[in-house]
Amino acid sequence: MTYLMRHRRIGQPGLDGVNDRAWHNRMITGHVGDTFCDKAIATSSSMPAPLTRLFIQTLNRHSPLKPAARTFMSTSTTTFPKNAVVEPHVLAKEPLEGADAHWIGLHRITYVDPQNRQRLWESAERKTRKAVGVDGVGIFPILRSATKPTRTLLVIQFRPAVGKKCVEFPAGLIDDNETPEQTAVRELEEETGYHGTVSYASTVMYSDPGLTNANMKLVIVEVDMDDDRNHKPEIKLEDGEFIETQIVPLEGLAERFEEMDKLGFAVDARLFHLAKGLALGRLLGL
Repeated sequence: MTYLMRHRRIGQPGLDGVNDRAWHNRMITGHVGDTFCDKAIATSSSMPAPLTRLFIQTLNRHSPLKPAARTFMSTSTTTFPKNAVVEPHVLAKEPLEGADAHWIGLHRITYVDPQNRQRLWESAERKTRKAVGVDGVGIFPILRSATKPTRTLLVIQFRPAVGKKCVEFPAGLIDDNETPEQTAVRELEEETGYHGTVSYASTVMYSDPGLTNANMKLVIVEVDMDDDRNHKPEIKLEDGEFIETQIVPLEGLAERFEEMDKLGFAVDARLFHLAKGLALGRLLGL
């Protein structure tokens, strides 16, 4: 069994050899249960005691792993943010007046129903929509190589609204004087470091029409993994962005998300719907 675990050691050399506060990725092999934890203890013996306890508690919380979970861990390539020093978490939550909100507006809508009755509806709306009329893009990267099967690329980031790390496709808001296609190429490079070309852009779709008028386009971006620029991708995150990237096979994507949910991750609904659609397409021979 192969399980990917990460821990932080203050003042120790990072993956790039720099003596800083860095996340370390550690591949630990062993058996499920006590033997697995014994190996973890041996591997982490040089860690400070509080971090060792946290490390082992994390392993115990996720063990024993089911076969699907083991497959999920061993068939992906994950990159963690080097500038992270703690696990993100929510400290407080309080009501927010509309006038104090920078990014979201709350509206009361008066409308007429099919029986000609006036009714009220409450809606949240972004304040950042540009002249193009689309808030942002969701990016479906398709990673192709002459020597490897076709894969895709996921991002994992903490979402304060749900208080969890969320598994998503790369995405982003559209800037001034930018098309959705340009946004997709730019955001993919910034969030993941990969360069690609657009092969498809959807019509405008609405993310949660019962709550908000927020909309988006789904953009498919083809990524040539044999391109020299994609051999050592360089992420260009903005201040406040902490994004993990994960390259995964398209096969079994829906099952992967179900296992990640069991491990405490949130899964973006649009991402799961697409994954389930791929699975149903194979099942039905479509």
